[in-house]
Amino acid sequence: MLKILYIGFSVLTGLLAGYSLISGATWTAPYIVLLLGIALLLTGIDERMKDKKGLGNISIFAGLFSIVIAISIFMTPG
Repeated sequence: MLKILYIGFSVLTGLLAGYSLISGATWTAPYIVLLLGIALLLTGIDERMKDKKGLGNISIFAGLFSIVIAISIFMTPG
């Protein structure tokens, strides 16, 4: 189940990043960061379930950090 979600979020991130690259749209950046953070979080959870605690912890931390950054970008006015 985690693998399907990871693949889905990764494909969405790639499609949105490709659209942003082709069209030059900058409004997609926070969405790309949010989707990438969710994918990293899912990777970390999967690694923790495989008893790879070091890589899992780093991935979870990086995913949560990316999600917090994306939320802070959404919250800024303008």
